[in-house]
Amino acid sequence: MCEKEVLKRINYFYGKNKPPHEPKYKRQQQMIQDARSLYGARGESIQTELSQLLKGYAIANLTDWNYETCFRFKILLHPNVPYTIEGKAAAIQLVRQLGGKADFLLLEISAMGPYYEYDFSRRFYDETTQDVIAEVSESPFSIDHEGLLKTVVGYCGRKGLKRLEQELLDRVVPGIALDLAEEGEVTIYNCLFADTYH
Repeated sequence: MCEKEVLKRINYFYGKNKPPHEPKYKRQQQMIQDARSLYGARGESIQTELSQLLKGYAIANLTDWNYETCFRFKILLHPNVPYTIEGKAAAIQLVRQLGGKADFLLLEISAMGPYYEYDFSRRFYDETTQDVIAEVSESPFSIDHEGLLKTVVGYCGRKGLKRLEQELLDRVVPGIALDLAEEGEVTIYNCLFADTYH
């Protein structure tokens, strides 16, 4: 993925950080509205298509447009196990139910352009803190999950989406401030996916 192309798109939406009544902010809001119109307000059509491709795998829709500009789906990589967005108690119960670890694939699809990114997480229960801790990776933790990843990557490719690598996502974009990130800290990820994560 060409960094120049990505930065040009970001500048189109965020350049000079004009206030909400100015055109560049309106462009961002219009892009989000277009994506919501195409895929459903929370990406329901994407979730349905993923569910059909990944039969038997639970998919939680975590899309939230408050500080995010992407659709977000968390796929539990254990077949035929129900999963919904959970609190601490439910997360601990799930990890224990699965024998001490739970693996997930987080897929994010930007509303700001034809981009997506993903990562894997593995949750463990820590007896010392009595809490669930997570380990994150760009690669599958298990060879069994490589086929699922190929299916998801193929789906995104057919949608015309390009994957942005971690190294590019972590680059700071100069001259831009967001609601939750100050100038000098804003990354490409913050601009295209979420102000609050990564």
